[in-house]
Amino acid sequence: MLIRKADGDMEPFDTEKLRFSLTRTGADADLIDRVTRDVASAVHTGDRTFDIYRKAFRLLRKSEQHAAA
Repeated sequence: MLIRKADGDMEPFDTEKLRFSLTRTGADADLIDRVTRDVASAVHTGDRTFDIYRKAFRLLRKSEQHAAA
């Protein structure tokens, strides 16, 4: 599925990009896998990267407050 980048371009959704961003927060691998899986199942064609990352970090914050900071 294609998602909309901040500059308006469309590109395929890449779970590895999301996983990399979540890894940089210091969250553990199990939490990253769970958040990535939950977000990936909810992404639709045309969704904005901003909204995808906001959803991911909201889920992360529910589980680990310090990782989402």
